[in-house]
Amino acid sequence: MGWHQGVDYLLTRKEVDSERIGMFGCSGGGTQTTFISAFDERIKAACPGCYITGFRRLLESIGPQDAEQNICNGILKKA
Repeated sequence: MGWHQGVDYLLTRKEVDSERIGMFGCSGGGTQTTFISAFDERIKAACPGCYITGFRRLLESIGPQDAEQNICNGILKKA
């Protein structure tokens, strides 16, 4: 299930207020929280607890260590 399907599911629940959906994440989850909240306007509040790194530093180090750090088509031009 993708993140958008998770939000779709939440919106089917009668106990969920569609105007108050938020996200929190640490480490790779913080990265996901940052990007998803930027891309999905249904997310009304976001709190990345920590963020592993930026793409430039990721590429300067040993490379991607976590799949959630790999945002498909995220790097469209040279870092």
